[in-house]
Amino acid sequence: MITGKINLKTADKHVVNGADSFVFVYTVGKEEWMLGGHIFICDRHISDFAWIQPGDGTGTILNNSESAGYATVKSTSKAVFEIKYDFYYNTWHPWEHIFQITLKKGSLKEGDRVTIVFGDKSGGAPALRIQSFKEKEFKFRVFIDPERKNEFTELKDKSLSFEILPAKWSDIEVVMPSQVMPDKAGRVVVRAIDQYGNTTALPEGEMFLLVDDRYKVSVPKNGRKKGYVEIGVDKIKPYLKNMVFLDTYVPTEVHLYYPKNKYEIIGNPILQESLIKEKKLFWGEIHGQSYLCDGTYYPDEILKFARDESRLDFAAITSHDCAMENGEKDYQKCVDAANKLNKPKDFTAFIGMEWSGATPKGGDHNIYFKGDKGNFFTSGHYLSKVKAYKPEVLKELTLPPWTKEWMLEVPVHADLAKVYSDADPNETMIIPHGGGRICNMEYHDPMLEPVMEIQSGHAVFEFLACEALQKGYRMGFIAGSDDHRGSLGDSHTQMRKSPLGYTEHSGLVAAYAQDCTRESIWKAFQEKSVYATTGARIILNFKLNDNIMGKSVKMDNPKESRQFKIEVFGTTYIRQVELWRNAQVLKIWRPEWFEHVIEFTDTEPIDKIVWPEKTIFGKEVKNVNKTISGREIKRAQAAYFVKVIQSDGHMAWSSPVWIDVK
Repeated sequence: MITGKINLKTADKHVVNGADSFVFVYTVGKEEWMLGGHIFICDRHISDFAWIQPGDGTGTILNNSESAGYATVKSTSKAVFEIKYDFYYNTWHPWEHIFQITLKKGSLKEGDRVTIVFGDKSGGAPALRIQSFKEKEFKFRVFIDPERKNEFTELKDKSLSFEILPAKWSDIEVVMPSQVMPDKAGRVVVRAIDQYGNTTALPEGEMFLLVDDRYKVSVPKNGRKKGYVEIGVDKIKPYLKNMVFLDTYVPTEVHLYYPKNKYEIIGNPILQESLIKEKKLFWGEIHGQSYLCDGTYYPDEILKFARDESRLDFAAITSHDCAMENGEKDYQKCVDAANKLNKPKDFTAFIGMEWSGATPKGGDHNIYFKGDKGNFFTSGHYLSKVKAYKPEVLKELTLPPWTKEWMLEVPVHADLAKVYSDADPNETMIIPHGGGRICNMEYHDPMLEPVMEIQSGHAVFEFLACEALQKGYRMGFIAGSDDHRGSLGDSHTQMRKSPLGYTEHSGLVAAYAQDCTRESIWKAFQEKSVYATTGARIILNFKLNDNIMGKSVKMDNPKESRQFKIEVFGTTYIRQVELWRNAQVLKIWRPEWFEHVIEFTDTEPIDKIVWPEKTIFGKEVKNVNKTISGREIKRAQAAYFVKVIQSDGHMAWSSPVWIDVK
């Protein structure tokens, strides 16, 4: 019978990237302790608290006691413990950061106390550094297995939870729609962030937008404590003036000034008209996790962040199918949140999920649904995959106490090929994801996969995009984040190195669509009239003979030249514009200015252009005539796309245009 108690002594509130000591006191109850019994203290895999440095199991201060995050364990019974810290105890995902305490010598009896200190400063060590992102309720979980049966019981106490607050403001962001729309009022969001990217209170005092270097628009004082305020586009619309340069509208500059700190920042470019007739430019982010799997915050909170703080036009939550403790019931909560927050022509929320199969079975792919329902195409809970482990590995595994029988079952859709066969192409869209269990490019269905992720919070996956083109896949390019911090649309990098590899700022996808509805945005994805950025709201247009990005163009004469037009308006100086042809750079321009319009003619005969036979890593690539799903594939004679690199490192990629010779 487990009657032991746990208590954590720490502050109720902490500040991101601050430091403190965390003192856990376990009071032994009626449970009988045997040598080899365990105490596990866990936190979630996305947390970037500093690594805990295990010290001595007797509470003695050792030579490494000056290490940040130094940890000690001691008991009133003078027991001796073996202690270690495992940052990737994967069968306990997402609670896989585990401080493990094992009783090695002595005894523990009712009334004895075990004191565990994270960030023990008594030997001169700094305290434990706190994670870099805010969280309303950060939680440690504590489990004990006193009889070494690998049967863990959780000890619960409200003291194990506390709030992590943002730091003071470091930067102010101005986020505007990329063009003024007659049928949509539009919002300008002024938002303060700390140096780690968390929304924090806006400073007090005079603050204003300066439009076209002449017109002042005051930033409201009410609501600044929540970290962001909104200004209707109608407040600045009368002052917007578009100049014409090479038959292209050039955006008006909007600056934010905070005189008290002599702070100035320029907003993203804003146009009065779209670069593509009858279409408007919308911004979205459709790849993020929630607390229902291995992320932070719940689906409705994340979608509200995307709408209000990131100021996105469309978004989706894609909780991992493999990490939801309640399986389809948790997925339904994601579905309900998307349907509740979806407001046509104001904010579009799609239903989505991340199919998280092993790479040999297809690898990570996000699945989206056009309407208000979505099938739960699960690859299986992550515990269902332990059966594939080697016997020597299985011996070392401990299943978590929340294990349920269904979690160990291998489901029908454990292979992506089965998803292809069961998904309705009219209602379902699948997008390959390069992070995590990296997507397998041998898997493809052109009816279901119109686009792919070229960048996420994990890395830039340009090499996968080129491989897809070389194989003959006609896929547009988008970007996302795989955000786990609850900040969809503006997810920042981690403070420590991690096997998860969250080293990139979250990407965004821009869609040229008729309006901001599920139907129109969906159509833009199907037509590939979308492009990717690393998070900067760069305006980009790319045309071949007046055919916009995403089009397949047929040419009668293989000797005919191709006329390209590239229009790019950056959020800062544009360092480089690249035109790629058949997965290789064809031409480079270096404008060194905010905007650039390029007109270029490729005169090389189309029938003389060849595809490279190997990827950039030397892997041979063969033209695919038929996909794993049985669909016919015909590789284009040529495929072109544009890449933009800004002086601040931000990038953008257009979707390709393809050329077929009749």
